[in-house]
Amino acid sequence: MKLFRVGGLMLAAAQPTLLAAATPDIPTLAAAYGARPTARRMQMSPSGDRILYFTPAGTQGLAVVAADVATGATKILLSSEKATIVPSSCGWKSEARVICRVYFIRDTGSERLTFLRAMSIAADGSSRITLGQRGDPEAIQID
Repeated sequence: MKLFRVGGLMLAAAQPTLLAAATPDIPTLAAAYGARPTARRMQMSPSGDRILYFTPAGTQGLAVVAADVATGATKILLSSEKATIVPSSCGWKSEARVICRVYFIRDTGSERLTFLRAMSIAADGSSRITLGQRGDPEAIQID
């Protein structure tokens, strides 16, 4: 390897074979750059034994996952593969229940209805309860 002095700095000229080996894999880098985060909005349960996080589902959707910190076991609590049902926020109500706000988009043909619902979900995924009144005028909005 040759060394060159440029403006008081010593620079190394790499061999052509070393430069070829360092050529980046553009398709892999592009896929990584465009990939959605694998875990975000993480929250720890009140006891610290579990975590709750959002992860991609399908090409556009999101899933809400509860994971056991000690064992690494995971359970999908809520999932949508389309952008028409989107979990917007979730948090631990207790060690046994999670409260999520879910954003819905419905096309009626001439109008698009969007509304937000709160759901209570068992931390083991066994039951879901929609919270609030369905007829609440503030829960439905027309775009």
